[in-house]
Amino acid sequence: MTYVKKNSPAANEGLRRGDLLTQINGTTMTLSNYQSVLRLRSSQHSVTIRRFDENSNMYGAPQNFNLNTIEIEENPNFLDTVFTIENHKIGYLVYHFFAPGVNSGENNQMDNRYDLQMDQIFAKFKSEGVNQLIVDFRYNGGGFVSSAVNLASLIAPNVDSEKIFSKTRYNSFLSQFSQFQNIQTKFRDKTENIGNQLEGGKVYILTSTRTASASELIINGLKPHMQVEIIGDRTTGKNVGSAALQDRDNPNNAYGLLPIISKSFNSLDQSDYGTGFEPNVRVREIDNLPFREFGDTRDPLLQTAISRITGQETTGARLRADERIFVGSSLDSKIRQGQLIEEKNISDAIQERIKLIQ
Repeated sequence: MTYVKKNSPAANEGLRRGDLLTQINGTTMTLSNYQSVLRLRSSQHSVTIRRFDENSNMYGAPQNFNLNTIEIEENPNFLDTVFTIENHKIGYLVYHFFAPGVNSGENNQMDNRYDLQMDQIFAKFKSEGVNQLIVDFRYNGGGFVSSAVNLASLIAPNVDSEKIFSKTRYNSFLSQFSQFQNIQTKFRDKTENIGNQLEGGKVYILTSTRTASASELIINGLKPHMQVEIIGDRTTGKNVGSAALQDRDNPNNAYGLLPIISKSFNSLDQSDYGTGFEPNVRVREIDNLPFREFGDTRDPLLQTAISRITGQETTGARLRADERIFVGSSLDSKIRQGQLIEEKNISDAIQERIKLIQ
C-alpha cells in the first residue's frame, strides 16, 4: 500500500504504508483481475496483507482484517516536519493533491481551510528557520490551480503579486474571445513565504510517474525564479487543461465532454514537459522495498534528497530493465478530471460561447 488515509477504517485497524495487499474477501489479486477485485471494497469487506518484518528481513505471514466502507474527507496536507542535521534546517512537506478546502454546501463552493493550513505550515517553517525545503509530490495527481498558486507563492524567492507564475493559452476557437486572451496567473503576496531563507534559492521536489498536472505546473512555474531539483521518477507530463461540458437542458443525459482546451506556460513561455519532467536524480521507490513511512529517513526518495542537501550523496536506486506495470489508485482518476484542473467559471464561459454560436 502506498499510504493509508488518516481516520479511515484501515488506519483505525492499524494498516500502514508498505503493507502488501494480497487478497480482498479471500480472492487473490492478479494483474488480470485486480480491477474487479478492488470493486469489492464498496461494502464491508476483508483484506489480507503481509507486513515486512525487520528482524527476518522478509514479509511475514498473511494477516486478515475486516473493514467497513465509509466516505471521508481527505486532507491533502498529509505530513510536515523539520529535520535538523548539522547547520541544515530541512522542511519536509507531503502534499497529496491540490484542494483549497471542502465543499461548504452553499452553491457548491469550497472553503479554503486546506490552503490556510498550508499557510500555517510555512509560517512554522519560517519561524523555525528552515533553510532547505523538500516537497513530496510523488502521489500528487493535481487538482485546483488556485491551490497550486498558493503553494508556489509560499516557496519562490522574491515574488509578489506583480510576478507571473504561469500563462494559459487557449485553443484557436476560444482565443477569438477577449476573456481567453493573454491569461496570466500572478503569484500572491504571502507573509509566510520562505523563499529568501532557502540556501541557494533551491527546492527539492520528490516525484513519481503519478506526479501530474498542478504538481508539474508548480515545477514549471518555479523554474524561472529558483533552482528546482527533481528526485524520483519521470512525471506524467500533463501541461494542458480541460473543461467539463454537459447538456444542462436535458437532465436525463448522463454524458458530457471533457475536451483539452488550453496549454500552460511559465513566465519564460516554457511548456516543454508534455512527456514529463526528467528527474535530476532518478530513484524509484518500487525498487527499494519495503515502503517506509512518510518522514522515515530510510525512504529512498527522502534519503536521497537529504543526502544531496548534506553533501553525503548516494547514487540512489536506478531504473531496472524490467519495467513494472503501474496500478493506479481511485484518487488518480478523480484528481485528473478537467473540472479540478481548470477553474469552474471557465466551463461556464465556454457554455455561453457555444450558445451564442448556435
